[in-house]
Amino acid sequence: MSKIRSYPGWAVALFLALFVAVWLLGPLPARAAGGWTRVDDSSLGEFTLETVFAVSPTDVWAGGSSTSGEDHVHYNGETGETSKGDILGLSQVSDLWAAGPNEVYAVGKSGRYGYIFKYNGDTWSQVYKSAKNEFLWGVWGSGPNDIYAVGSSGTVVHYDGTDWTPMDSGTTECLYGIWGSGPNDVYAVGDSGTVVHYKDGQWTAVDLSGVTTQTLYGVWGSGPDNIFAVGDSGTILHYNGTAWTAMDSGSTSNLKGVWGSALNDVYAVGDSGIILHYNGTAWRAMDNGMGAGQLKAVSGSGNEV
Repeated sequence: MSKIRSYPGWAVALFLALFVAVWLLGPLPARAAGGWTRVDDSSLGEFTLETVFAVSPTDVWAGGSSTSGEDHVHYNGETGETSKGDILGLSQVSDLWAAGPNEVYAVGKSGRYGYIFKYNGDTWSQVYKSAKNEFLWGVWGSGPNDIYAVGSSGTVVHYDGTDWTPMDSGTTECLYGIWGSGPNDVYAVGDSGTVVHYKDGQWTAVDLSGVTTQTLYGVWGSGPDNIFAVGDSGTILHYNGTAWTAMDSGSTSNLKGVWGSALNDVYAVGDSGIILHYNGTAWRAMDNGMGAGQLKAVSGSGNEV
């Protein structure tokens, strides 16, 4: 257990998923008033964090892998403590999503299979095992009875409150990220500039000819007509409800994650420790407060990131 400092003002707490193989025992960046600062949590050890999800400012999960076998970290803001553990059967947690504090889902892999586990507030239990070589990389839901997981070879599986069922995604490209504005408007992104859209019961591929062929890792929006996707070589795409267009990110770094609190407050993170902020008009780079590193995900709750 270790204490994590809290900050006034923006009071931005916690994790950006940092590739700790670069910063083995180093601090994680957190957004405080006036800029990003280091949060010292060296007790995590040699942890490679792949993802982060904030249920609330006092309930944050991060997942990945470690040399000692742990694959996830939990921050309890009520006690100011972090704890780490392992989900039996997983070698890596790739993504996390929660419907609430007692309903957390983790997708990941072990061996040649993908898995989905659920946390009920006390223990983790396996709820899905994929076909061979179908690794799972992303998870998102509109609610507890409408959850999607995506992965290799265009894999999409859906939970309807009773069963997890594979779906035809309309692509065979690997899918890494998923987000939706609601149950009838869901996007997944992946290799070679792939974007697929779910509406009215089916997935269809979005034609991005002339827009990008770069691999896309993350997608997030403030609504159905304001959606961002990020990927390799500084790629940022924007959807305005009619068309996808490329934006000027001002960077050539690979971007791995995107999240925002509003249409004019969006963050993208990636290689070389880059953090970009969009204010509704333009993207600009921010000082991450820690130097180089590989940031793989960003999440927040309200005005905490």
